[in-house]
Order: sequence, then C-alpha cells, then structure tokens
Amino acid sequence: MARWLLLAGLSLALGACDDGGAAASDPSDAAVSAVDGAAVEPDAAPVEPDAAPAAPDAAPALANTIAGRMHRDGDGSDESVYAAAFDAELDTAIEGAGVTLVGADGERRTTTDAEGRYRFDDLADGTWLAIPDAHDGRCARRNCPRRFAEAVRAGRAKIVTWGDSVPKIGDAPFFPDRLVTLLEDLADVESVNVAVPGSTSDEWLPGGRYFEQRLREDVADADLVLISIGGNDLVAYASNPALLRDIPAAVEGAHALVAEVAHNILTTVGAIREINPTVDVAFCLYVNYTQSRRQQIWVLATRLLGEMNIRGVIEGARRAIPGDSELLLVDLYSASLGLPLDDLLYDPLHFNDAGQTFYAEEVLRALGGVRIGESPLSHGRASYGNDPSWSYAE
Repeated sequence: MARWLLLAGLSLALGACDDGGAAASDPSDAAVSAVDGAAVEPDAAPVEPDAAPAAPDAAPALANTIAGRMHRDGDGSDESVYAAAFDAELDTAIEGAGVTLVGADGERRTTTDAEGRYRFDDLADGTWLAIPDAHDGRCARRNCPRRFAEAVRAGRAKIVTWGDSVPKIGDAPFFPDRLVTLLEDLADVESVNVAVPGSTSDEWLPGGRYFEQRLREDVADADLVLISIGGNDLVAYASNPALLRDIPAAVEGAHALVAEVAHNILTTVGAIREINPTVDVAFCLYVNYTQSRRQQIWVLATRLLGEMNIRGVIEGARRAIPGDSELLLVDLYSASLGLPLDDLLYDPLHFNDAGQTFYAEEVLRALGGVRIGESPLSHGRASYGNDPSWSYAE
C-alpha cells in the first residue's frame, strides 16, 4: 500500500524491498513517549503547519457529549469526514432527521434541529456508534455504514480485511484486531484478515487465486469489508530507471496508475457485492508519507518529485473512487496531516504500535464511531470523534 508513492525508480536508488517485508527500523533509534494520546519523540523535527481540519460544522466537543450536523452538499465539495464543511450559502441543513446512538448502556435517539444539528449529553465512557437514518442521495462524506451498523446494534458483526502488507506487517496486534477491541463495548466482532503482503490489486480480481481462495468464502457473511491495496502496483512502475529522466511524465503516469488501481478495486468490490449485496465496504486511503523526516526514502522522494506532486497522487486516489460507488472512505491522508508521522512508522512503509492504533481509530471514526474516556489501546486517544456529521448529494 505505502508503495504508491515510490515513484521514478526510488526503489532502485535506495535498494528496493518488496512490500511483503521491508526492513524494520531499530526500535532503539528513538525514545517514544505518549503526549495527548499520540506518540511523540523529544527530538522530533518540526512538522509543517498543515494540520488536518477539524469539522467546522459541529458543536464544540465536550468530554461526554456527541454533537454534529446533517446537511445537503450543495456544491459537491464533501469527500470524507475530514474533506468536508458546511457552507450556509451553498449547503442546506436537514431538519427532523433521525440519529440513533448505540453504546454499551443501550440506545438513544434524537432528531436534527432547524440548523441540521443534533446533540447527546451525559454519555457514559466507552465506544459509541452514531447511526443516521437512511436518507435520499448518496452519502457525500462516505461515512454511512448500513449493514455493519445494524449488525453492531444486534450485538454481533464480522469484519473481513483484504489487501497488501499494511494489515500484516508492523507491530501486532494489527489495526483490524485493534478495531475489534474498540468495538467490544458494543458487540461481539469477528475479524478475518486475509491480506497478502506483496500483493497487487489485479491479483484480487474475481477469478484470481486470492479472490477465489482467500476472499470469496469469508465475504459471504461479512458485515464490513476493509480494503488496503495499491502500493505494490506501483513497484513495477517505479522500477523503471528511465522515469528519472522525465519527472513530470513520471507523475502523470502515477496518476494514470491510480485510476487503473481504482478500476481494479471497484471490479473486486462489484464481485463481492454479487456474493453479499448488502455488505459495507471501506477503502483505507494512504497517510501523507511526505511528512516523514527520518525515513530517508521519503525524504528523497520529496526532493525528487516535490511534496505537492506526491500529495497530488494521494488526493487523486481519493477522487478516483467515485462517490456513487457507495464505498466508505477511511481518509488516513487527511487524518495524518500535521502529525509527527515518524512516530507512527515501524519502517518506511508500515506502522508501529502507535500507528496501528491510529489506523484503528480512524476506521472507527469513518464508521461513525466515537470514543469517550480512556482508550483500551496503547497510544490510544481519549474522547475523540465526538462530532460525527453527514452530508448527502445527488
């Protein structure tokens, strides 16, 4: 997955390592401490002031309060829970829409007011899941699970994860299992991780051995499918040293490859839905690796290609999955902006203990999940995601 951005022969320049097992950095390289739930090294390099935007359309988050907004996206600008905002001149608040909150101590119910806002107060510590009523139009922020939400309400759910090495390499337990831990307040959740390190998107197409031998049987009764794929597709592309002679052409080729990978993902998702028509499917977008200051492979990538070019490829991956595909989107790219990314990395490509927790928390948020109080995970944040909001577009 993280190989998406190893463009222009960087794997040759630095010594290519297959995505199935990059060499891990020595954990003794830095002392990591927890500050506000995130791992921070005392000598960390300054991070560029490009922090992920907080949701501007929600009421201020209080420790035991969940509050958000529902609206119609008038200009089509909403793309994820991070890449979205309410604009009073372009968007329309949705009044009277129902929101259900599911937690360890039961369910609560409310409706939105004239400004599209809702609010729940005096909530117990633990994990909560905010579920909006079904609404006309596509879910613009791509955070409206249906089957998974109902499975959690019923007390039992199954998650299947497929893709490349990110769900399989790094500090265990890996993020799908940590997500189960976050959800244990709500339901008995089974996690099946069939990811294959080193695999490419075409190897998961229907008819291929990974789809037929690893995925088909398990998705039949899944409530949620998580996807982490695409990095190794670029390995073959990046291994051509001729790309270094024309960087602009190399970047354009990367954008074309993003579109091809998106096509493969959508083809596989289509086959999954033929087997299980109601399953929720979530695609995990990539973090902003250009924020790494200690992993030399990303320092060199940024110097050769330019940070904006690399970021453009990642943003292009987000836009390559069309809104009407009904895929949920875990926007790890936006969530990672402004973070000391090196403190989350196990090696240049995979994630350490803090990074695996970060992944799990962002999947939870994309599902409408909220954590109140202390986290059961190491490096976990306390009281985050208190502002689940939704927008809808034609």
